[in-house]
Amino acid sequence: MGKRKGIPVEKLPSGNYRISKSVDGHRYRMTLDHKPTQKEAFALMAELIQKPISKDNSNKTVRDAMLAYIDLYSNVQSPRTVQEGLARIKRLPEWFLSIRLYDLDQNHVQKLVSDLSVNHAPKTVLNIFYAVQSACKTYRKELDLSTVQKPKKTPQSIDPPSREEVMEALGYLASFEEGKYLPAIFLAACGLRRGEILAITAEDIDENDCLHISKAMVQDKDKNWVLKAPKTPKSVRTIKIDHEIAEMIRERGFAYKGDPGMLEKTWRKACLRTDAKKAYRLHDLRHFWASEMLQTHTFLQVMESGGWATSTTLTRVYAHAMGLDEARVQMGRETSALLSTARDALLEEKKND
Repeated sequence: MGKRKGIPVEKLPSGNYRISKSVDGHRYRMTLDHKPTQKEAFALMAELIQKPISKDNSNKTVRDAMLAYIDLYSNVQSPRTVQEGLARIKRLPEWFLSIRLYDLDQNHVQKLVSDLSVNHAPKTVLNIFYAVQSACKTYRKELDLSTVQKPKKTPQSIDPPSREEVMEALGYLASFEEGKYLPAIFLAACGLRRGEILAITAEDIDENDCLHISKAMVQDKDKNWVLKAPKTPKSVRTIKIDHEIAEMIRERGFAYKGDPGMLEKTWRKACLRTDAKKAYRLHDLRHFWASEMLQTHTFLQVMESGGWATSTTLTRVYAHAMGLDEARVQMGRETSALLSTARDALLEEKKND
């Protein structure tokens, strides 16, 4: 009886070990964080070889696997998430996408991460890596990518506008195009996301000027705007808004109707026209609201009020009783005063004409 041929054990540059074996024209590989004995290597390879491999999976390329993964979860993910997933695949080089999934190893992924890190921000590289890792966990479960060296994510620098800058910009918007953009941008300064603002209608405001946020407009993979559930279940919330802003929405039937991109452009224009420090992004108003609230409220209260995912039922019960709505209404009163002044000026101009 001949001696059984051993399983090759290869030490990788990362310090890990790879074992491999060819059976019926198919090469099986496994990466380990330690050097296995031959007994362990035979046991691991036997388990791997016995796993059923569908014809589809055995011939999948990395591109096929990543597209299949997106399609698998497309009905439970937001259209924006699907769109971003497809965009990440487009950023990947062809040499990587064309690798047969069952030939993919840790070295390939490490080279990809290293190459991308030269010209891309750490956050972009990490998002691409996790997209690859997710596809591998679904269609190539034995491939361990946990030891791939990744760039460290740089802390996000948040520089929101000051209260004075926000109020001056809102004052400009009160008279710009007869206040067309004012309700939407006021809501952004109350912590709403752009998609949530686009979905607000008069029916979402009750008789007490409480705004119920339960939906959002998002772009699907074809870049069409569609109505969907909010970003997270905890994004469903109710906030108190200023009466005059509420009346403007009731009169129009919506908070904003038009090109979504114009909200961003108009807000930046308002910042420049009022000598703000810079042309802030619309999303910076969400940071502004959080910064304002963190001065007088707890972190969890702000998370709940803004619809962030981090909160608890206990916080929901006590946040309303501790003044979040009053702060929002106070800013609304200041906005109303600016709006009234702008309307008076418009009436005066019409009389003079």
